[in-house]
Amino acid sequence: MKLPTISEALRYLMGAACATALLASAQGMPSQGAPMSGTTSANKAGIMDMDSMVRDGFLRDVSSRAQMEMETSQLALTKSSNDGIKQLAQQVVQDYHQFGADLVAVAKVHNTALPTSLPGRFKKSEKKLQALGGSAFDQEYLSQLKRDVNSDQKQAKQSEHAMDDAALQKFAVGVQTSAENRLHQIEDVAKSANLNLK
Repeated sequence: MKLPTISEALRYLMGAACATALLASAQGMPSQGAPMSGTTSANKAGIMDMDSMVRDGFLRDVSSRAQMEMETSQLALTKSSNDGIKQLAQQVVQDYHQFGADLVAVAKVHNTALPTSLPGRFKKSEKKLQALGGSAFDQEYLSQLKRDVNSDQKQAKQSEHAMDDAALQKFAVGVQTSAENRLHQIEDVAKSANLNLK
């Protein structure tokens, strides 16, 4: 089942809230301070469902991108001839093992099933990278890595504010911090290699 994006989930919540208000008005239900039996528990259930959708989508997307970053970095270790790029790739592979362990632990607590293989869109990008060599490979590797890390940072920031769980918020903040540091590394390596990233 395809999970909704955060923006789609938020639109769903807003639409549900509007529908509830219209129904209450049509049935002549009180709206100013009068208790409405069952409404509070239903709203809480809806909020919990929304929180779980945001959480699961965030963890699964981050997991897929982290796996993609690790696999393409392993490729860079064998295909790139640039020492700076190889050092960056080695760092990405090393960081993945610790990050992966943390991610699995968080997912286990919340019963979130993480993907076991790369989604099609990532496989397509990896295949493109495998066909390149020389400076073309270096530029595409760094460009892909930058796009993935930017996506990690953006989604982690959105999820941090959309989730209520303190441990998940802390994890999301950690993803943002790691992403920011990685982006600086990518820019430094690209500048040293005279590469203009997409």
